Amino acid sequence: MKTGFANEAKAGMLFALIFFYALCAGFFIQQVVLPRFMPDLHAGHGLLKGGDWVWFYDEAVTLADRIQHEGWQAWNLRPKGNAPIGIAGAVFAATGIYEPWILLPINASLFALGGLCLYWIFSHLASQRQAWFAVLPYVLFPSAGMIYGQIHKDVFTIAGVLVIFLAWVRLARQDLMDLRSVLGGAGLVGLGSLLVWLMRPYLLQPLLLASILAALLLVGMTIRERRLNWWVAILLCLIVQVLGVKFSSVVESSSVVESSSVVESGWIQQGVATLNANRIGFALGSSGAGSNIDTEVRFTSLWAVFSYFPRAIQIGVLAPFPVMWFEEGVSPGAVGMRHIAGLEMVVSYALLMGVTLLLRNDKTPKHIVWVLLLMAMIMILVQVLVVCNVGTLYRMRYGVWQVLLGLGVIGWSHILKLRGAN
Repeated sequence: MKTGFANEAKAGMLFALIFFYALCAGFFIQQVVLPRFMPDLHAGHGLLKGGDWVWFYDEAVTLADRIQHEGWQAWNLRPKGNAPIGIAGAVFAATGIYEPWILLPINASLFALGGLCLYWIFSHLASQRQAWFAVLPYVLFPSAGMIYGQIHKDVFTIAGVLVIFLAWVRLARQDLMDLRSVLGGAGLVGLGSLLVWLMRPYLLQPLLLASILAALLLVGMTIRERRLNWWVAILLCLIVQVLGVKFSSVVESSSVVESSSVVESGWIQQGVATLNANRIGFALGSSGAGSNIDTEVRFTSLWAVFSYFPRAIQIGVLAPFPVMWFEEGVSPGAVGMRHIAGLEMVVSYALLMGVTLLLRNDKTPKHIVWVLLLMAMIMILVQVLVVCNVGTLYRMRYGVWQVLLGLGVIGWSHILKLRGAN
């Protein structure tokens, strides 16, 4: 009992530390860095020029004014298809404070939730001390400041995806699960699906695919060790995710991207056509962006999708490439962001090598590592297939990318520990 209480206390302390760090850093970015040190990049109200968050803020103010005059019946979760507007507008109207800093506690809470999930994930693979260190890149990478320090979608989706990853790591780790553990796993999947659905409903389908493949991997690697309650937990988590996808498809049916090619017979052709339509839509929507990549690529068949996999993995794992770190940017502050990304990628390349060291460690629970690698790579791969802008991809993959980096930290820490013992 003491051990459980101690673990919960440490987890609570970690959540509080990440929360207050993100809260203070976000406030410092909005109130000091941009207006005082980077006035040329300051769009006002603590927002950086050139980002979607500026438009989100303007629309949220308009929505809040409508709520004040017409009542809460004027509120909409996704005005013009974007939930950050609806959430920010509701907070502005409820508090009477029309400033982005009022949203920082929400962002900091979600960012801290993602960090806590990473800590629990890594605690299943290493000591608590190693798990703490494995979370540091997630917290300390400067680019995270743009995620929790502005009005953003990704702070929600990162937390949601990591919650679902945690649920599947718990399933990979545990066998003799009581009713509380079974329902807790399903609750985590439900919470993660809700957070993802709020901002990026289309990610629920690749998350379901990743979960199904993770389940098959676990069955193949550990089937002899599993008992009935584990099978019930697996099925319940998958059912919750399927229901989430079904619910999303019903709610979002009026805004689904349509394409004339989707009428082709067969679900495979429909899937390829939808993927291609989404990629075209993103390419057209970001046609002027400076970090676009492979915008000419189109998917006319399932073979075309498979043929692009090696290139997609290269982009998903290694981009932004070194040649991009010092190029001129198009959006305000792009040059500085490229330099920051370059520094982060130097660290990332070194940490990624630690993943191979982790897989070579005989004491590592390999099935957990493979579940994490499989789910992370599927999510990265799907995002690369649609998103043909490295800057956007860099933000969207942040959560699953930090899973890979954390595994690398643990891999390197094992080597250092062995050398210290010798």
